[in-house]
Amino acid sequence: MKPIPEPIKIQIFGKPKNLGIDASKIDCSTVSLQSDKYVCFREQIDRFTHIYVVYGEKYSAVCRLKNLTSCEFAVMNPSLQLIAILGDENLEVWDLQTESPKRYFDTTNHPVIFYKWIDINNILILTHQRMLISWNIGENYELFKLQHFRHSDRQQMRMVSDYFTSMMLLYNVHQQKTEVYSAVTACFLHFKPNANAKPCTLLCFVGRDSFYGWMIHIENLSKHGCSFVKKAISFSFPQRRRDDFPVAMQANDKYGILFVITSHGYLHVFDVNDSICLYEGMFSSFPVVLLTAYKDSGIVCVNEMGCIVTAVIDEEEIISCLSISLKNKSAVMKFARRCNLPGAEGLFSWEFWDLCNNGEYYRAAELAAIIHMDTLATARIIEYLHSVKLGKKEPNPLCCSEQLGDMLKKYDNILAWSAYLRAGSYSKAIECLAEKYQLNSADLIGDKNCTKEDYISIFQQIVNNQKSQV
Repeated sequence: MKPIPEPIKIQIFGKPKNLGIDASKIDCSTVSLQSDKYVCFREQIDRFTHIYVVYGEKYSAVCRLKNLTSCEFAVMNPSLQLIAILGDENLEVWDLQTESPKRYFDTTNHPVIFYKWIDINNILILTHQRMLISWNIGENYELFKLQHFRHSDRQQMRMVSDYFTSMMLLYNVHQQKTEVYSAVTACFLHFKPNANAKPCTLLCFVGRDSFYGWMIHIENLSKHGCSFVKKAISFSFPQRRRDDFPVAMQANDKYGILFVITSHGYLHVFDVNDSICLYEGMFSSFPVVLLTAYKDSGIVCVNEMGCIVTAVIDEEEIISCLSISLKNKSAVMKFARRCNLPGAEGLFSWEFWDLCNNGEYYRAAELAAIIHMDTLATARIIEYLHSVKLGKKEPNPLCCSEQLGDMLKKYDNILAWSAYLRAGSYSKAIECLAEKYQLNSADLIGDKNCTKEDYISIFQQIVNNQKSQV
């Protein structure tokens, strides 16, 4: 029997008992997850600390550091085999290949609350003295003074990979300015509202909306040239999960979505562009401790049993599944078009004929032009739009113009050539043919409508462009 398709692929890898780790001791202070490449477990036995680094395609390989005398926390480098170990007096960077210290930062005068790798060369450190330290492990470090960071606030903080419980500090390095938010979890999203828009840097954080409700706040941090408007997405949990709450959130830049994990192990996926929930389902049978981005289309987490769980968008099935589960078909079509995902052919065809039946032929023609689909870009469709009877003052939906040719060129070179030719834009028509090396046809058009120098220069430009691409 063929399995029922799901929009999200969930897989479970590795178990702590296979490593010899006591699962009852796994929490956010003994596990770190800096990237999807390494998962780091820390175990205290008597006076010694053992570190287990799990890695590999299926998280089946293990690297061990045993019998460390001083280790309060350990965080792996996101890409390199380097691990940052916090001891009593130093923050040390160890090389796992040689199993020896490589660099160290003296924490005697800078007691550490929290630290993480912000790239492969730099570690960000938060201290008890209200200082934010950026330490380049190969060079020196920079100090930044945090404002609005009171002594009482320290007691409310826990060392967690990507968030502080109940309160969040946002520090602007360029303006040296700190803002305080009431949030349980937060992340940054680099988002493009559409193909032609400039990318935006969005701050996304989750806070209380009501006694039982929650809200995702989305603010645009890009001040120039970005059209994204501040948004808020409200959501709540069903009666059987009234005591559930969000514990972590991860952004996905590729699709413009947010993964939200709850304390009961449920996964919620939200589309930022249309402010809707795309998916809700069970992710882990046990509470999630930490999570981060997985490859470019999902998340990876560690639960309280020490299992490594991944959730990945199924590009082949997600649109088909959303077409059935969501009532908002327009949002599904926009999501499919923005992310260039298959499965929306039926929806687009339905919308096309619905527009035609309502007499909106221009919008139907525009839809057929911008959607690169065999079901719409056919001679039958074009012939149909040519043959529709319009009122005296209605514009022809297929009136050829250079603008229509530019639109078509993104999807179909031959259709674009036809539009350019009928619109009298001969240089662009020649360019379409030259790109396909149909030089005889281009030469014929050039002789009739351009000077010889015009179309020879077009050929030369096409050749130069293709050389540079090679």
